Amino acid sequence: MNFSLLCRSRSTDLNLSVFTTVKELDAEKWNRVIGNENLYLSIPYLEALELAVDDGTEFRYLLLDHEQHGTVGVASVQIVKFRGSNSKTHDELCFLTRKIKDLFAGPDGFRVMTCGNVFSCGENGFAFTDDLPPEEMLAGLSDGLAQLQKTEKASLDSSLLLLKEFWPGSRNITDLFKNYKFRDFSADVNMVLNIHPSWNSMEDYLGSMQAKFRTKANAAFKRSAGLTVRSLTADEILDFSTDIDRLYLDVVKKSPYTFGTLNAKAFSNFKKYLGDHFILNAYFLEEQLVAFSSAFAFNGILDANYVGIEYELNQQYAIYPRMLYDFVELAIRMGSKELRLGRTAEEIKSSIGAVPVDMRLYVRHENSLSNKLIKPIIKSITPSDFELRKPFKVQFG
Repeated sequence: MNFSLLCRSRSTDLNLSVFTTVKELDAEKWNRVIGNENLYLSIPYLEALELAVDDGTEFRYLLLDHEQHGTVGVASVQIVKFRGSNSKTHDELCFLTRKIKDLFAGPDGFRVMTCGNVFSCGENGFAFTDDLPPEEMLAGLSDGLAQLQKTEKASLDSSLLLLKEFWPGSRNITDLFKNYKFRDFSADVNMVLNIHPSWNSMEDYLGSMQAKFRTKANAAFKRSAGLTVRSLTADEILDFSTDIDRLYLDVVKKSPYTFGTLNAKAFSNFKKYLGDHFILNAYFLEEQLVAFSSAFAFNGILDANYVGIEYELNQQYAIYPRMLYDFVELAIRMGSKELRLGRTAEEIKSSIGAVPVDMRLYVRHENSLSNKLIKPIIKSITPSDFELRKPFKVQFG
């Protein structure tokens, strides 16, 4: 099913087409806009995600067409139900939900519209061509999302619209959303390790560390020596689905913030549809699967994603530290320029060299009064405090 709306920017009319499933998209138009820039907006990724998610999440895909230039913009929207502090969705949304649920919703939670991806961190909500100025495109997108909200109002419990989430280098553009009554805020940081050009091996990486951090790394390798690590195929992921789901949910239950709940079926789909762009490494103790890690690889970036851990064995075998060092080794081996480790566990991630990067989000409520009530709430949202470690002999710029 799809339908069309007319959204008008300040000086240009844009026709907005809305689709409810990725299979309805005109792939040629969509790919013309995104090119090879964003794996999380690629049709194979979106199709794999849509096929696997069965938690009530709904998807909307937007095409912005211009009479002269054709398709000039695309956007991915997810409608997700949040249930306060026990939500299994994105962290800043959990926080925001807890704070505003008394204002906008009952105890059963509410459904909210997000332009972006609640299952990944980063600028994965929309993309534009260079045919029109970004000011016009943001105006058109903002108007189009507002009209989509009104169209979907019967199925939404709240008129909140969230745009997530943007890197510092994009602020000069994304802050233009404030012209359309969006309010910005920062949640927890994304921990990022820049892979230094001199690191051609793990020996190079470890050699750049101060002695105490290199000793810590070697201790983790020693304690985890009994683990066997193997990259799984799509079929093998399904073969181990029971253990993968159990280990993953153990992590979800312990973490106050999560990146959305997936399952082995989703991971298998990612491997099937994305091939080498998705990696799931399984950690075995003898023949028993005791942990797994996953990551997406694209455009010189290794984006670490979901993990699962047998917590009773974690300390004895240094499972989580081993995962982090394995991510570093994989990034070096793949020639990646950047390793993104996401949120949570900031201190241990900083001990391997990752640094915090502030991520900006934007939120708007359709009702003017409610939008004013949001202001003091989002001002109270700040990144978590942690002790930043500096493991390298020379701090790389």
